[in-house]
Amino acid sequence: MKKALLLLIAPLLLWSCGNNNLCTIDGHLGDPNFEGKTVIFEFDGKTIETQLTNGLFSIAEKVKTPTLCNVHTEMDSASGMYYYGVCVLEPGTVYLDLGNDSLSGTPNNDLLYSNVIKYRAASDQLIQHYYMQADQMSNDPEALMALTEQTEDRYEYYAECMKEGFIKLYNENKENSIGLYAITAIADEPGMTLGTLQSIMGNPSPKIAQDSTIKAIITRLQCIENTSEGKHFTDFDGIDYASGQASKLGTMIEGKLAVVDFWASWCSPCKQEIKENLIRIYKDYEKKGVTVIGVDVWDAMDKHAHMVQELGIPYPQLIDTTRNATNLYGVDGIPTILLIDRNGTILKRNLRGEAIEEAVKEALEAEKE
Repeated sequence: MKKALLLLIAPLLLWSCGNNNLCTIDGHLGDPNFEGKTVIFEFDGKTIETQLTNGLFSIAEKVKTPTLCNVHTEMDSASGMYYYGVCVLEPGTVYLDLGNDSLSGTPNNDLLYSNVIKYRAASDQLIQHYYMQADQMSNDPEALMALTEQTEDRYEYYAECMKEGFIKLYNENKENSIGLYAITAIADEPGMTLGTLQSIMGNPSPKIAQDSTIKAIITRLQCIENTSEGKHFTDFDGIDYASGQASKLGTMIEGKLAVVDFWASWCSPCKQEIKENLIRIYKDYEKKGVTVIGVDVWDAMDKHAHMVQELGIPYPQLIDTTRNATNLYGVDGIPTILLIDRNGTILKRNLRGEAIEEAVKEALEAEKE
C-alpha cells in the first residue's frame, strides 16, 4: 500500500541571495509502526537519510535555488506500506507532516498547500464521507442519488481548483523543474487535449519544451487528436487470431460498422465489458452489418487464447504484437472502445457500458436517413 500525499510541486518565488540559504525540514509522522524507521530525502541526484524518532524527523541543507525534494519512508515489511511526500527546499524552515497532508513554513511550500494540497485532502475526505453515507442509504435510492450528485458536484469543484492551482504554479515557474512538474500534472488531467495543453503552455522555456516526458505527452495527445471523433481511423498491422496470419485493422472492419475494443486478458474492466456488453452486441447486430473487433494489447498469446476460450468470445481478434496500436491511438488505459463507420470514420471514442449499444443504434439509424 502506498500513502500518497503532497504529490505536487510549489512555484519558484523571488528570494534573497547571499549566505542565508539554509533550508531546514522539520517533519512529523504519527504512525507508531514507523518509529525508528528511515526517512529518505532525494533531490538533485543526492540522497540524505535520517530516522523517525518520537514521531519526528529533520534535516538541514544549504540550497542555491528552490529545489524539488522527494521524501519517503522505508517500507513497513508487515503491512507493505510506506509514506511519500514532496516539498521544496528553499531558505527557511519547512514543516512537513507525512501523515496529515500538511506542508507549510516557506513561501513556495505555503503556496503549494493553499493551491493544491488542501483541495486534494478535501477530495479524499469527500470520497470517504460519501462511501460511509452511501452504505447507510442502500435502501433509499432517492437519497443515495441526491448524495451522489452532491458529491460529484463538490468533487468537480475541488478538481477545478487543483487545475487552476497547477496552472498558477506553472506560470510562475516556466524556467525550472517546478514548472515542468506542474505542466506534467496538468497534461495528465482526464480529457486533456493537445490544443488545451498548448494554450496553457504558451511559449515554453527550452527546459520544458525539450524534456522527454513533455515530448512523450505531446506525441500521445497528437495521436489522440489524429484518432478523435470525426477523423478517419489509423490502420495498423497485427495477427488475426483465428487464422494465425498477418492482418490489418482495416481488413477486419472493411465495409462494416465496427466496435473496436482495445483489451487484454489480465484486465478486469475489459472482461466485464466483454461479458456484459460486447458479446451480446455482436450477436444481436451481426446480421445488420455490425462487427466487434477485439484488439489484444500488452498481453501474451497463450493468456489471450485462454481468455478467449474462457469468456466464449465469438467475434474476431487482432493481436497487436508490436505495441504499435496503442501508440497510434494514444491509448494509456484499457478498455478503450471505439465505434468506426463503414467508411472508416471514427464516430465515437472512449465508449463504456450502455453507451456502446446506444452508439451502435444511433449509427444504424443515421444510415437510414
